[in-house]
Amino acid sequence: MAGQAQVPVPKPGAREWLMVVLGSLVTFFFSYYIYGWASLQALLEEDGVYLEVCQAELEEPCPERARHMIRLFTECILVTVGSSALLALVVDRMGPAFLSLLGGICQAGGLFLLATSSTDSTDSTATPGTRSPLDGFVIAFGLIGVGGAALQVQAMKLPFVIPRSRFALVMTLLNCLVDSSSVTPLGLYRLYLAGFSRFSIFAGYGALCCLLSISLAVCWRGRPQAILKALNAEELSAAPDVPEQEWENMEKAMDGMQNLGARPRLHGLSLRQQVWSLEFAVAASFLTTQLFRQSAYLGINKDWLKSLGDDKTGNAFALDALGTLV
Repeated sequence: MAGQAQVPVPKPGAREWLMVVLGSLVTFFFSYYIYGWASLQALLEEDGVYLEVCQAELEEPCPERARHMIRLFTECILVTVGSSALLALVVDRMGPAFLSLLGGICQAGGLFLLATSSTDSTDSTATPGTRSPLDGFVIAFGLIGVGGAALQVQAMKLPFVIPRSRFALVMTLLNCLVDSSSVTPLGLYRLYLAGFSRFSIFAGYGALCCLLSISLAVCWRGRPQAILKALNAEELSAAPDVPEQEWENMEKAMDGMQNLGARPRLHGLSLRQQVWSLEFAVAASFLTTQLFRQSAYLGINKDWLKSLGDDKTGNAFALDALGTLV
């Protein structure tokens, strides 16, 4: 608003770049690794999870067991998508430090449940654990969905705390790491094949999640949070300068990206105005495609990969990290 005192934006430093490193690690290891479902399913099945639902111990394939596995994947995806929409609103009120803690706690809790849960307490081959009246694996993947969404949403705030000339680079990096996180279950499966137990793998993974997410939350306090507040104040003060009836001409009013004071053309607009924009249409189309891929179980169905002969090559496709990244 004209005449209103502007809050000076603190200058980013080494601490903010350390946050980018921590945020990149958290995003790659703990955001959307559920998309590497084929390897997770193989690990759980080989450890005897849901083996008791099969008619015969060596029955292969086991439709009932596959149904349970698909239920876990579907539940996690639905929770992830729903949580992402809600947490995107929460982050503006509570801040990214809160989401980092929330995501770390939920993600680590889900991983610890994966480490200790057992579907059949009489099965000597399964990892020892306590059997709950509720399915521990269902609860685990629900927590993983919330945790992954929270960590991904808070990561999208990291590009705002670094120099604006590096905004696009860091934002692109983080978005790529979200998709690349699907490769991390391959590493977990390799550890299992190397002789590590399900408990040691997921408990260790959960401990690493706690360490990184808490460290990131601590780093958000102080100057990074002040940078976000100053940028929000700058955006809000600039919004009334553009008349609402001329919102469609906002892009022409901008000086261009070379003007460091310019804001993206949708900033400061109401939700109704943003919904009718080209950017919203592109985002909606992308999300619809993603939901279809997830609901159709495409590209991550272990049984489908086996039907193509993957089991005869030692799960070579499921273990191909490069192929998963592509």
